[in-house]
Amino acid sequence: MGIADADSAENDSGSRNIVIAPVLCAVPNRAQDDPKLIGAGRLAIEAGSLLHSIYGAKETDEQYFCNYEVNPEFEVRLQTAGLRIAARGPQGEARGAEIPGHRFFLATLFQPQLSSRPDRPHPVLIAFLKASGTAIPGCVGFQS
Repeated sequence: MGIADADSAENDSGSRNIVIAPVLCAVPNRAQDDPKLIGAGRLAIEAGSLLHSIYGAKETDEQYFCNYEVNPEFEVRLQTAGLRIAARGPQGEARGAEIPGHRFFLATLFQPQLSSRPDRPHPVLIAFLKASGTAIPGCVGFQS
């Protein structure tokens, strides 16, 4: 985006351009030291996105364990720079982004590894392996 001092609030750098900011709305009834966004949350997926092709659906539930998200003040600039918001949370907050036309550039606020199991790998992980050309013998759900 051409922002020399772009940073994350997690670094506490004093930058005026905090692109990654603390999660705005904490999940209610969480333990005091737990991340603000913890547990399962609904995800709306943009039609035509890589995520949509992975899930084959417009909505899904995903697992979260995080304190930081895209600062909404920078969302338009990120999109103008070529990033597509491919998934949103219940209040419209960015939860997944990708670069259209890239073989596999996908960033998510949800964490696929939290719900992935050896006998049922998460669809995002399977899609990444397929895009990388990696074959995992014995991996359930993986077909090259």
